[in-house]
Amino acid sequence: MVLTSPAPRRLSAHRHPLNYRLHSVSCLGHEAHLSLCSFEFYRGNATGVCKGGMPAVVGCVPGPLFATGSAQKKKRRPQQVQKRLRLKGGARPGEGRVEVLRNNEWGTVCDDRWNLVSAGVVCRELGFGSAKEALTGARMGQGMGPIHMNEVQCAGSEKSLWSCPHKNITKEGCKHSEDAGVRCNIPSMGYENTVRLSGGRSPFEGRVEVALGAGSNGTQQPWGLVCGQGWGILEAAVVCRQLGLGFASQGLQETWYWDASNVTEMVLSGVKCTGQEMTLSHCRHHDTVTCQKTGTRFAAGVICSESEPGVEEGVGLWSGQEESRIPLPSLPWAFSRALGILSLGLNGG
Repeated sequence: MVLTSPAPRRLSAHRHPLNYRLHSVSCLGHEAHLSLCSFEFYRGNATGVCKGGMPAVVGCVPGPLFATGSAQKKKRRPQQVQKRLRLKGGARPGEGRVEVLRNNEWGTVCDDRWNLVSAGVVCRELGFGSAKEALTGARMGQGMGPIHMNEVQCAGSEKSLWSCPHKNITKEGCKHSEDAGVRCNIPSMGYENTVRLSGGRSPFEGRVEVALGAGSNGTQQPWGLVCGQGWGILEAAVVCRQLGLGFASQGLQETWYWDASNVTEMVLSGVKCTGQEMTLSHCRHHDTVTCQKTGTRFAAGVICSESEPGVEEGVGLWSGQEESRIPLPSLPWAFSRALGILSLGLNGG
């Protein structure tokens, strides 16, 4: 999240007697919380202090990943800037193995001298805000390919990780077992309340249902289905992340075996995600619902997993770039196997 200074005219309406508690607040810029900055307390009822001043006010501007779909499109129009930083292997938003782009090739960062300050630069560059943890020892999985950076030593004010002092890696200097990672602080956006799974055998699977907005006159919030046509692993990855369920194992185009809900209306179609969106509403979709195969059996579904399906298989939840689509069977493995056994029994096999 980026902080900006609001226009002075907006503050005039907020002028009223206040009890000031802090003054002389001085931050370096990489602190995870205001309490970590240097400051001084006012003692007692200090309504007469801060003469000539006023309450400190900030305005937050959402990072690119938290912006709405329309806002994202507007930002893309002026110039397509190539991303040089991404997170891989994380099961939740804002966490993963740090990877950087050099000479059109993605590579990892060695964890020598890796700390919270450098992790904070990564989080802010990606639009998350401050860093919660600086991870070492390939805790977010081992990467593949080259290792581009070693002994990164950021001051905390850098806008890009590439601006931090670092050393180029040698083959003997570091291994992928030392890949650095981060876990960023993420604001609560309530995205998990706008999508749900129904009919599955566990909380990690089911038919996808999306909220249509708050119900009127105190009525229950209405829900609708997503057309399964064109639905795949990338779209499933967004749903699993949005619900905090980890990785996408499968994206299903038919869900007749999960027909346990009274939700029957198809309200979303043509959904196309890159796999990195924070919420399904940030993905491209039809303005008007157009679904060739109607009926609840053709509604989209997902199977999520707490662990990554496999190296370079499926979609890591925070890849930072579009991955290739992987064809998936229309039925979960258990159902396919059960149908096969049933077929053998009927045929006397």
